[in-house]
Amino acid sequence: MEKLRSFKSFRHLSNTDLVNEETGTELLEAQVHIWNHILTFINSMSLKCAIQLGIPDIIHNHGKPMTISQLVAALPIHQKKASFVYRLIFFTLQKVGETDDEQEGYVLTDASKLLLKHNPLSVTPFLLAMLDPIMTKPWNFSAPGSKTRTQRHFTWQTG
Repeated sequence: MEKLRSFKSFRHLSNTDLVNEETGTELLEAQVHIWNHILTFINSMSLKCAIQLGIPDIIHNHGKPMTISQLVAALPIHQKKASFVYRLIFFTLQKVGETDDEQEGYVLTDASKLLLKHNPLSVTPFLLAMLDPIMTKPWNFSAPGSKTRTQRHFTWQTG
């Protein structure tokens, strides 16, 4: 009911009122800014997935530029999911020249070297801890105002 009331409070504004209030470019930039905030979690979750699959360590252990097909073959995934691997390499790999068999190869970036398991400066434990459901679930109940049982649980967990 609360959401319905807040929606009705904006009902008097027409689309032309909003466009006239700001230029189209400013409105578009504002929308992009908000969408970036909304979708930022995808970057973190993709990075977590790449780490859980061991992509940085697989590339590092390969010792030379690795093709996508070589990487897919080394990953513990079903072949049906192989087409999604390219989305994960964006966060961990850098495209370099050609491999021995003249195919496009990938190596670790400087940042992705911090994701290696045996790197003494590895940030992997921190990343996995911060993205663990125990740490992320309370944020679903962080809105102030309502004091539901879960809300009190968030306050108790986070202080």
